[in-house]
Amino acid sequence: MLLKELGHRHSRKTDVLVSVTIHWTLQYLKIRYNRLIGHNFS
Repeated sequence: MLLKELGHRHSRKTDVLVSVTIHWTLQYLKIRYNRLIGHNFS
């Protein structure tokens, strides 16, 4: 019972962590990509 509760809590925390990580990774890649294009065009 306790293990199941801990598992659910852990997976929820992990899901949030993964979502945040993916979000910031995409933001970072977008910035890098925009800079790359900016350098190419200027």
